[in-house]
Amino acid sequence: MDAVTSPLPPLSRRGLLSAGAALALTACARTPERTPVPGPSPARVLAPDRPTPTASATPSPTPTSTDPLPPGPFTALLAGTDTWEDPTTGRPDAILVAQLNAARDHLALVSLPRDAWVPIDGGREGKVNSGYHGDVERLTRTVSAVLGGLPIHATALTGFTGYTAIVRALGKFHVDNAIGSTFIDPNNGRPSHFAQGRITLTPEDWLVYARQRKELPRGDLDRTARHRAILLGMLRRVRELATTDPTALAGLAAAAAQHVRVTGPVTPDAVLALTPKLAALGQDAVSTLMVPVAGFGNRGGQSVTLLHPDLTPDLAAALASGDVRDYASRTAGDSRTR
Repeated sequence: MDAVTSPLPPLSRRGLLSAGAALALTACARTPERTPVPGPSPARVLAPDRPTPTASATPSPTPTSTDPLPPGPFTALLAGTDTWEDPTTGRPDAILVAQLNAARDHLALVSLPRDAWVPIDGGREGKVNSGYHGDVERLTRTVSAVLGGLPIHATALTGFTGYTAIVRALGKFHVDNAIGSTFIDPNNGRPSHFAQGRITLTPEDWLVYARQRKELPRGDLDRTARHRAILLGMLRRVRELATTDPTALAGLAAAAAQHVRVTGPVTPDAVLALTPKLAALGQDAVSTLMVPVAGFGNRGGQSVTLLHPDLTPDLAAALASGDVRDYASRTAGDSRTR
């Protein structure tokens, strides 16, 4: 599912930190059975957007245009684990690679299905999320190898608690839902209906939407598309808050700082300095993709996802070049890459 964004308005220091946090948060896929999920409220079809008033707060000074990141494409690994506790103790059921190109005018979001059968760093094969076990560096090496040795400069890790805190700070946001579905909460029997098209997610129902898998035609593959849709929806919400509610952005930044574990050269000053580049992103600024799949299989009694042996190296080469747009154009409409 491809998505486009409208140009980004300049953000305050706190606002841009929040935007970076939104990129660093991946939709977690599975709720532990021992932890009840809050009762979801039905998703609603979003009415046409209405103009929103401009906040009266005094604007922050215009930041410098110096690029603080290493020269060339900048790539980060985003992982969301399936626990309400310490995120390092869970399994990364949502795994994405985010890449900002060298010109800082295009962002790629690439999902790797959690059940992808790959060589695990250390010499064995297994599901990609089994290469974690609390070691984000090991997971990073595993994902890098899947993508042809792609350099990964930074990582961001969170879990259910962190993501829920972020969504509560956002209040609600809209996503473009590719597949309509209904989910019956096993805890209380309450149905949630997610219509096809643009819908509104609230702090009560976002997790239901993010973790739904069995009711979707392609299971976990469709769920990865929802993860990317959630990230894009969060970014749109951040842009909206930047002009309507700077106070909410402060709460969002605080939640991100508390709950997202980041490694690499992504300091607050670094993010602030990227404001002019991010503000220049246009309608073709974001590509959303999936590492190509060939189908499904069984390994040792486990249901696994098999990556495509030809298309995956093509994606790896595109990421290595620092710009996936040609690859995305060539594979547009191919369900193996979306």
